Amino acid sequence: MDADWEERMRVRAYYLWEQAGRPEGSEGAFWAEAERQMRAEASAGSVAGTEAWTGPGGSVGEEPTAEPETGIGPDTRTTGSMLP
Repeated sequence: MDADWEERMRVRAYYLWEQAGRPEGSEGAFWAEAERQMRAEASAGSVAGTEAWTGPGGSVGEEPTAEPETGIGPDTRTTGSMLP
């Protein structure tokens, strides 16, 4: 496991632990959940960008014009993980 991955997982586990009210004695469960979430995101990211977009005229390869929604949830596009 590389140091960057482990650090991001530590931050994610801490964030989950804080969100749960900082319960004592359950660190392993939060670490496991953080790892599960990050592996799911990495798996989803490995196939991201392989979709073929179909434009309004049926042409393949045009990017959608709609902007992503803003203000909903944490922004993970630039950090690669949730911020604490």
